[in-house]
Amino acid sequence: MKTLSDGKLCKECKQKLSPFFTITGSTNTQQVKEHLAYRERNKEEVAKFNVTQRVGGEKQSLYVDEAAGKFLFSTGEDCKSGNPDVFKLSDVASVRVEIRRSPAYSTIYDYNNRSVTNKFDPLYQFSNRYDFDVIIDLNLDWVKQITFQVGRNRKESSYGACSVLTENVVRACALLGGQSALPAFECARKARAELLPNFHATQTVSFADGVVMVDPKQKSFVIGETADPRKGSDVMMISDVLSMEIREVECSREMKTKGENGRQVSFDPPQYEKTLWYACVIYLKNSWTDQLILNMTPRSAPVDDSLKYRRNIAQLYLILGQDTSQFSDMYVDVLFDRIRKLQNGLQ
Repeated sequence: MKTLSDGKLCKECKQKLSPFFTITGSTNTQQVKEHLAYRERNKEEVAKFNVTQRVGGEKQSLYVDEAAGKFLFSTGEDCKSGNPDVFKLSDVASVRVEIRRSPAYSTIYDYNNRSVTNKFDPLYQFSNRYDFDVIIDLNLDWVKQITFQVGRNRKESSYGACSVLTENVVRACALLGGQSALPAFECARKARAELLPNFHATQTVSFADGVVMVDPKQKSFVIGETADPRKGSDVMMISDVLSMEIREVECSREMKTKGENGRQVSFDPPQYEKTLWYACVIYLKNSWTDQLILNMTPRSAPVDDSLKYRRNIAQLYLILGQDTSQFSDMYVDVLFDRIRKLQNGLQ
């Protein structure tokens, strides 16, 4: 039984209420009766609903009947099951997009496969997670706002998935009449999507979670989980790169020696050596996010072995047109010469 201001609400009647109907301390029996009568009339609207557009979400999908100017939210494959509320597009007062970024603590492991993460140190917050929402304000008495959860807690490294979710957010916003609320980065997105069919990556840089692919002729790049640009995120222009930053975190690992049986054993007392963890931050404009954080090392590397990761970062700096003067390693300089020759041959 649910308590109302002037009575009780039984379990059977409660199950008939809309999931968007909120019972407060001031809700009375008359309001509930009126809502239940609306829910009975709503069944006829559901039966007449003809789906012309669908946008997938985290728990629910948005269905739109463009001819009738109506929409509903429903779970499962059958959008009409469960008597979902049918709203009129004219009921929509405003639509806005919210893409929230929150830091995620990447667990860093040393070469002994031990966690060395200190989540209270901001340097260890190497990746982000994103929530994708469409906020819908309604001109109705019983429901004022609906949050359509398009994506929740998505990893930044899932570049292709985040790109699809951004597309879904924009589509939902447009279908609900909120074109003016579209994110600024969407203005040039369609034109850049036309670059993908002719995208030819001649320069690539690997990092722990994927590949950066660059097409020097189109002066564009794609970040993906594989070397297939079609499975990456949006095509981004090299001119979108505002700046880049290297993050280097000092870790340590226990050194081992071989015992009498040939197996690795600890020194007595234990001995440790310095290791390094590298990440590269790319600050952007005109993208679905204003920064990308690439973990360059799969795990913390001994100092002597860390040069190859510095080379990867240096190569990334160079092909994205950033200042490389901070890289003075001899091997990196040789790498620069090779890349410059490649670039000159493509121009």
